[in-house]
Amino acid sequence: MLVQALIAFWSHALCAAAFVGLLIWRVAQFRSQDQKLLLAGFAVTACWAWLTAILPGEPLSSYAETARNFVWIGLLYSLSASSDERQHGVRLVYAAVAAVLGFQIVVDALAMAMPGEAAIEQTATLLRITAAAGSLVLVHNLYGQASAASRMNIGLAMLALSLTWSYDLNLYTIAYLDSRLAPDLLDWRGAIVGTTAPMFALAARRAEGWRVRLSRAAMSRHRSASSMCCSRRWPRLYPIEYRQRARER
Repeated sequence: MLVQALIAFWSHALCAAAFVGLLIWRVAQFRSQDQKLLLAGFAVTACWAWLTAILPGEPLSSYAETARNFVWIGLLYSLSASSDERQHGVRLVYAAVAAVLGFQIVVDALAMAMPGEAAIEQTATLLRITAAAGSLVLVHNLYGQASAASRMNIGLAMLALSLTWSYDLNLYTIAYLDSRLAPDLLDWRGAIVGTTAPMFALAARRAEGWRVRLSRAAMSRHRSASSMCCSRRWPRLYPIEYRQRARER
C-alpha cells in the first residue's frame, strides 16, 4: 500500500510540475485566443494533477478533472471555429460532450452528499466513459478534416489529447467492468498525462499559429451536403417558381 501511495503521489506530482513548467515558459508569449486556452489547459491540468496527488479519490480532484476536460474541449471548439469553413453539425457534438461534463459535476455532488451509493458511482463512471469517447471523436474530427498544413501545426497537441483521453477511456471502462483493477491504473495516470507535456511544448512553438483550415476533400463534402440540402428544400419552399424554371430548362 505504501509503494502504491508513493507511485500515485509522485506520478501526479511530477505531472503537475511538468505542466507548471510549461505554463511559466509560455505565459509571456501568448498572442491569440487559442494560445490563451492552451495556457488555461496547462494551468488546469497542473491543478488537477496536484490535487490528485495530495487528495486522491476526493471530490475536489474529480471536479478538477472535469474542469480540465472542459478547458481542452473549449480549445478544440476554438480551433474548429477558427476555420473559415465552419461545420455547423459538429457543434451538436460539442454541446453533447459539454452536457455530459455538466452532468458529471451534478453526479459528483450527489456522490459527495450520498457516499457509498453504488448506483451513483456507476453513473459517474459511465459519464466519464462517455465524455472520454466523445472527446476522442472531436479530436479525430478536427484532425481528420484539417488540411495538411494545419495538421502540421496541431498534430502533436492532438496526439497529446488523444493519449490523455484514450487512457481515461480505458481506465473508466475497466473500472466499470471490474473495479479491482482500477487502482493501479489510477496510480499511473499522472505519469501518462505527464508524458504529453513535451508534445504540448513542441506544439506551442509552432510559429505559424494554430489556425485550422479544412482540407479540400472536407470542403467538397461540406459543399455537396449543403447543395443537396438546398436542392431538397427549394421545391418545398418555392414549388411554383421551381416548376416554371424546370419547364424552361
